[in-house]
Amino acid sequence: MPQSMATATELLKEIFIPRISELMDSEPTTYNRIKKTAGNAEKFGGKWVEFPIHIERNTGIGARPMGAPLPSAGQQKFRETRLNLKPFYGAIELQGDVFDLATSDYQTFANVVTRETTGIKDDLMVDRNRQVFGNGVGTLGVVSAVAGQVITLSTTGDRGVWRFQDGMAVDVQVAATATIRQTGLTVTDIDVVANTITVTGTMTGIAAGDIIVRLGNYGNEWTGLNAIIDDTSSLYGIAPTNGPSGSRLWRGQVNNQGGTPTAIAEATMARMSDRLKFAGGKPSAIYAAPGVFRAYWQLLKSDRRFVNTQEFKGGYTGLSFDSPNGSVPFFSDDQANSGTMYYVEEKDLKIYRPYEYKMMDRGGSTWHQKSNGAAVYDTWQAWLVEYSEMGCFTRSHHGKITNIIEDAY
Repeated sequence: MPQSMATATELLKEIFIPRISELMDSEPTTYNRIKKTAGNAEKFGGKWVEFPIHIERNTGIGARPMGAPLPSAGQQKFRETRLNLKPFYGAIELQGDVFDLATSDYQTFANVVTRETTGIKDDLMVDRNRQVFGNGVGTLGVVSAVAGQVITLSTTGDRGVWRFQDGMAVDVQVAATATIRQTGLTVTDIDVVANTITVTGTMTGIAAGDIIVRLGNYGNEWTGLNAIIDDTSSLYGIAPTNGPSGSRLWRGQVNNQGGTPTAIAEATMARMSDRLKFAGGKPSAIYAAPGVFRAYWQLLKSDRRFVNTQEFKGGYTGLSFDSPNGSVPFFSDDQANSGTMYYVEEKDLKIYRPYEYKMMDRGGSTWHQKSNGAAVYDTWQAWLVEYSEMGCFTRSHHGKITNIIEDAY
C-alpha cells in the first residue's frame, strides 16, 4: 500500500515537537557485529562469489629416532567454493502530493520522503539480523494450533511471535515439502503473552507443523547460523563426513542435550568451549534469545555472584561467560532461535556483497511513475537492492547448544 497524505497524517505537525518516537527495536545486534568482518580473499563473478575453505590439516608430523625416515609430507587441504549471491529488495511507494506537501519542516515532524527512504533501510537491517540466525528457508514461526484467524506458534526451536510485524504479508507452507497451504495472509495482531498472531485471509488446510515465511521468501534467504552450525547437513556442497565429497572437519559443533529440554549449566557451556578449542576455534561471542539470556543471568544470580552487564567493543552491552579458555561476551538477540546458544567466531564469518543496499536507478531515475498498462498514476515507486550471502570459512569453529529451558515471560 502506498504512503499517502491520509496514512502520513501521524507525521504531520499538529503539535510542534520536532522528533518522532520510535516504538520498534531497530538495533540488529548480531548483524552489526559481523557485517564488516574481514575475511579471506574472494572473487566476485556475476551473481556469485568464490572463496577458499579449510577442510583438512597437514598430517606430516611425527617423532623419529636419528637415522629413521622422516615423516611423509601431508598438506593443508582447501576447497574453492562458489557461493551464489541472493537478491534482496525493499519497496517504497509515495503519492505525488507527499513530495510537494509533506516535505518542509514547518509542515511535518519529518520529511516524509526522507523518512520512508531511510526507514526502510533500518527495516532491511532488522530483517537481515533475523536471517543471520536462519537456514535459508525463511521460517518465521511454526504453527502449533489454529482457531479461526488466530495462529498459536510453537516455542520449540523458533522464536514464536518475535519475528512477526503488524501488517506483514506471509505464506503458510508444509514444512517437509514446501507446498503452499495459503499465500498472502496479513498479520493484524500479535499477542506476546499468548504467543499468537491474528491474520486476515483464508485459513483452510493450515495444520500444526506448517511453517510461516515472509511472502515469497521461501528458500531465498541467507544461509545463516542454523545451516552453518550443523553436524549432519552439507554446506556449500561439502558433506560433514570423510569421503570424496566431504570432510569430518567440515562439521559444526552441536550439543542438543539428548533432545530433552534442560536447564542451562555452566559446565555444559564450558564443554562447548572445550569442543571448539579442540577444533581450533575460539568463539568471540555467544548469542542467545532473551529467554536463554535471562536463564543464564538467573544462574549467575542464584549462585550469589555479582551480576552486571559489560560494555564491549562497538558499544554493545551483555554479560560475560568465563570459560576455561578465556572470557567470551554473551549477548541477547531477540531474533536468535528459542532454547539455543550460539558460539560464534565472528572473524570466520563474512557477508559477501559487491555493495550495500542502494536505490535502483537503471532507468536513469530512482523514482518511477506507477502504471498498469492501461493508466498512469501520480504515484511514484522506488526500490532498494542488494545481492548478498552469508559465508563461513571453517565450519567447525562454531557451535550451538539447543534444548535450553528458557525463562518465560
